[in-house]
Amino acid sequence: MRTKSSNIRKQLKKEEGFTLVEVIAVLVILGILAAVAVPKFFDMQETARDKALQGAIGELNGQSALSFAQSALEGSPAGYYMNFNSDLGEGFVITGFTPLGADGGPALGQGTIRLSQDPVSRDLALYWIPGDTNTPGYFSLVNPGP
Repeated sequence: MRTKSSNIRKQLKKEEGFTLVEVIAVLVILGILAAVAVPKFFDMQETARDKALQGAIGELNGQSALSFAQSALEGSPAGYYMNFNSDLGEGFVITGFTPLGADGGPALGQGTIRLSQDPVSRDLALYWIPGDTNTPGYFSLVNPGP
């Protein structure tokens, strides 16, 4: 009988694998890494949303400057915005925006901008800062004041 039990012990010693302590140590390390990485991931998502909206504002400003310049080249009255288009595609939603104001430039009444495909995107206030006869106006996320 002794030979059978000693054979079983020898076979058990030959088994390879991880001990319970090693597995628990790996799980603890993975938990710590996840606790550090997940908040950074959500911060990156928020930063990406903000950068996308800033890019959209830049595109609107480019469009208004281009229409201002086209109007000037074609001899339109100074400060006029010819064929201004605020369409940014289906990725963005702009509300409270009318294409032309009293001065022929874009007019904004309590305007907002947000990402259309993002369920957690928030509406940001969008302001139009009018230019003069030599300088085009521009859009901003910052209130210019009264």
